[in-house]
Amino acid sequence: MDNQNIPQSFLSYYSKGLPDLWKCIDGEREERSIKGVCPWDARCLLPDDAWHAFVRNNFRAMTAEMASSMIDSLMAISAWRPTQDIILIDEAVLEALMNSEVDKLPLEILGHLPPWCIYVPIPDGCRESSGLDNAVAGVFFYYGVANTEGSHSGKSGFELRILPVLVGAASQAIPLPLSEELETVSQALSALWPPDAKPENPALEHMTKTFVSRMVSVLLYAITEMEKAYGNYGCELPSSRPTPTKTKNGFRLFPAKKIKEWRLGEKIGSQLRRAEANTNSELPSEYKGKRRPHIRRGHWQLYWTGRRKFKEGEVPVRQIPKLVWKPVSLVAGYIEENASEE
Repeated sequence: MDNQNIPQSFLSYYSKGLPDLWKCIDGEREERSIKGVCPWDARCLLPDDAWHAFVRNNFRAMTAEMASSMIDSLMAISAWRPTQDIILIDEAVLEALMNSEVDKLPLEILGHLPPWCIYVPIPDGCRESSGLDNAVAGVFFYYGVANTEGSHSGKSGFELRILPVLVGAASQAIPLPLSEELETVSQALSALWPPDAKPENPALEHMTKTFVSRMVSVLLYAITEMEKAYGNYGCELPSSRPTPTKTKNGFRLFPAKKIKEWRLGEKIGSQLRRAEANTNSELPSEYKGKRRPHIRRGHWQLYWTGRRKFKEGEVPVRQIPKLVWKPVSLVAGYIEENASEE
């Protein structure tokens, strides 16, 4: 199966196997709403207790493990269905993103994803860099509210869910806490598991943290590019989530008419490939003895927007963090001159 077509396959599977599924989910949202307003974080389609009740009432024969896996995939595809955003990142850029450090970045930016869910295919050439041993074909990113017993995601229970689609195997979402008590990505990575429930296998813990860290960088790039496209770059909570339509049978969320593809990083990717070719080529005679051209690693730069000082009597307005990814850059004049755009 083409990595890019995985969401459509999931959507078709659930739509054909459970024809009333979407109507039931819309009914669950309406039933839990108060005068049309969701009493949970609007960045999440439904809180966890609603999903658990839904699966418990409709799929009673399932084991706990099967139910957990189904809830994760149901949450992802239900959140993806109304907008159907697929993020296609140039392979060279994706590789560079997954090797960019994110530990010290502020956690709150991860809560700025405009739609409820996006899907990012992982090309075959980038699987090894994902951290999951060539097993991941794509990743769903969406939000959840962990309001069931045993949650360790702070008072709000708000989480980023990272659901890897594995080749030939079922998978479960990895929840990354986005609570206000945590400030940086590094702190969130340390809180992936409750203190008494960490994996017994250190290699598994390391692999999971590595995968999540690399996917966080990918998501940050998608968020910053989508914010630019929607014209609300730097806004605290940008949104492209659809509004339910009122029908004679209640409020409904209808699927997007077509898939929305975002092609990101193509220009940068072309420059990276040209740079790689140039760094491996022979230098002209006038450059002999000078510093060898090389590529500087891509990295994130953090800026804070808004005023820092206020006059007496003014109400202070909190600054908003803004991230800019600085792609892999070329060091040495010869390479810079020859790698520039025509």
